[in-house]
Amino acid sequence: MKTHKNWSYAPYRPYLGRNDGIYVCRIAPTSDSITFDWLDAGCDCYSVYIRERNIGEFVCVGKTEGLTYTINFLKNETDYEFYVEEF
Repeated sequence: MKTHKNWSYAPYRPYLGRNDGIYVCRIAPTSDSITFDWLDAGCDCYSVYIRERNIGEFVCVGKTEGLTYTINFLKNETDYEFYVEEF
């Protein structure tokens, strides 16, 4: 049996074949909003973009210094795509 002498409190971050630094780790939708969290990428500010799924261009809906964001006033029964990037 192998024993470990070091314990890491760092959150699990799966290997995605690249190191872009941002990993969305929680998505909490409601009927007209979405709240999501991501792991710290070492940046001071992030921009959040959204669009209806496969329709039009992504639009910046806000900037934040935190690691969580809520987008309100979404259409019910509509699929969306979003992403977060370093500002």
